[in-house]
Amino acid sequence: MKNKTRNLIDIKFYSKTKILKILERTSLLLKIYRSGKVPKLLKSLPMLKNFEEILWLLRPDSWSPQALYIITRLFVSRLDNLQMGRFLSQILAPRLQEAVFRSKKISSHLFLSLKVSTNRSKNFFSSLLFPILRGQSCTLKEAIILGSIINRASFLQENVIWSLINLLDDPCTPPKLILIRIFLSKNYTLPYRVLDILLDFFFKNSVISKNSNFKKCVFIF
Repeated sequence: MKNKTRNLIDIKFYSKTKILKILERTSLLLKIYRSGKVPKLLKSLPMLKNFEEILWLLRPDSWSPQALYIITRLFVSRLDNLQMGRFLSQILAPRLQEAVFRSKKISSHLFLSLKVSTNRSKNFFSSLLFPILRGQSCTLKEAIILGSIINRASFLQENVIWSLINLLDDPCTPPKLILIRIFLSKNYTLPYRVLDILLDFFFKNSVISKNSNFKKCVFIF
């Protein structure tokens, strides 16, 4: 299968026109996909050297929510860290932001796509969560959705500690307070170093002590 797929994309075996037609046909199928088997090309796509180039030619911005979920679930188990990071930051994160911007909510399949991506927790935090939170357009709704995803998922303690330290080190914003509250409510055992950082964070931002999420963070702590 691996060799067969490589040949499919290799210019030596197929003309550029035929390759583009195959990819166009596949992208159209993914646009209307609802259930059933996905095109075989997708299963071997991670093994291609020009993975990202081929992925963009499949027009991921037009995939149906069902296709996005199936492909995310497939990629979580097959992509390397670099590929997974690019997929989350360039495809899944923009889909979340677009859905919130358009309708203030997300579909159940997009929610499932985000949830299954937490199985690659390091990539989830570094390539999806923090790029969204550090963006100037991050909204409370996006933070609430991400918090709901995090609340339902299990993570390695080391990844939670890394994420919490980064949240506390960043400038304090309402969306970040929501995520800090969610992390604290999961009752992970935190080392003394992180507890000290939390105390410093609360004292430094005491000026916003009337904020409801700030109060909840202090109460949970």
